[in-house]
Amino acid sequence: MKAINYFAVIAGTGNPESSISEISTYEEEYFKRSTLFKDGTIKPSQTTSQNLIEAVSECFWDMVKSSVKQESDSFRSRLYALEAEWRHSFPHMRELNRDELFERVRADVLDDAILFSGTSTKEWEQNLSQSLWKAIIPFVFREIYLKNALTSSKVGFQTQIDIVLQNWLDFNVTEQCIEVAKKVMIDKLKECFTRAHPQYTGNTYKDL
Repeated sequence: MKAINYFAVIAGTGNPESSISEISTYEEEYFKRSTLFKDGTIKPSQTTSQNLIEAVSECFWDMVKSSVKQESDSFRSRLYALEAEWRHSFPHMRELNRDELFERVRADVLDDAILFSGTSTKEWEQNLSQSLWKAIIPFVFREIYLKNALTSSKVGFQTQIDIVLQNWLDFNVTEQCIEVAKKVMIDKLKECFTRAHPQYTGNTYKDL
């Protein structure tokens, strides 16, 4: 690498017990008495560790500023490209600033929440009942009926069913009901959103 500048420094006084401040003082006094310094061979700005540190710091921050400027230019170019893409993709829609967009989205969210909360108890019960039954049908036929269908006696059959059902109630039913309820709520939210915003149906936006 090509050096930006050269510096003359003194790393010590010869005494391993010298402190940093003592070395710094010795260094300054040395260059003041130095023939190279007096003859102008070495400029004052090219001597002492302090000047070296300041030069390195200045060089470092110049590099940081240059990097930030490049990132800023790249961001501006990307922003311009996205804005141009938006204008060409949605020429019929007005551009909104941050505050306008926030107010519009807040109103839409509140409207959707009102529509969602308007779902009747009867509809919730029906949806939950149907979804829960669909979820447990495989368990009923595979784990309860098929595994115990060949039991020789009615009492034995009922006993096995009681055991399986009790295990299911103890370890699985709560989790399964929560998952079913979660799916029913999400489906209902999607239904309300689609009903309230038909213009977004089938678009390429990412799901929230």
